[in-house]
Amino acid sequence: MRSLFTIFELFELIGPALGTAVGCIGGHYIFGPVGLVVGGILGLLLGIFLGKVPGNRSIVAIHREFMGKSDDDLRADLHHPECKYPNFTLLELNYRGADISSELPVVLDMLESPDLKRRRAGVAAITSAFPDMADKVPDYRPTDTVDECKRKIRVLRRLAEQPA
Repeated sequence: MRSLFTIFELFELIGPALGTAVGCIGGHYIFGPVGLVVGGILGLLLGIFLGKVPGNRSIVAIHREFMGKSDDDLRADLHHPECKYPNFTLLELNYRGADISSELPVVLDMLESPDLKRRRAGVAAITSAFPDMADKVPDYRPTDTVDECKRKIRVLRRLAEQPA
């Protein structure tokens, strides 16, 4: 199963390239050939920094949202069909030392959901919180039919039901 490529990763890729281009052009325009090199280096560094800002701000905002919640509140959120960040919710529970293995069936339900958005959230959740399980279904695609998704997830259901 391939993990999702997010808009934040796109910002991290575009930031350095755009920063370098703007730095080179601006540096060359103002200071000539030396400015081209210096501007390019400064633009690259600034682009790397600015490319990470949107993703970092989002993580901080999500963390703030989780700060006031107990583990039980987070688990209740995870079980709600409109859970906005199932992957971050699972990672937060894991970070707090909670056993998240009991939440695997919830993630498997997401992967079998008739709702494409929910299946995509399930991919994010399983690849970040249960990467070993995600590796067992490399051909899973949330855009497949519901029946096809259920067929592929059957392997994980059997593994989840086995005693540890």
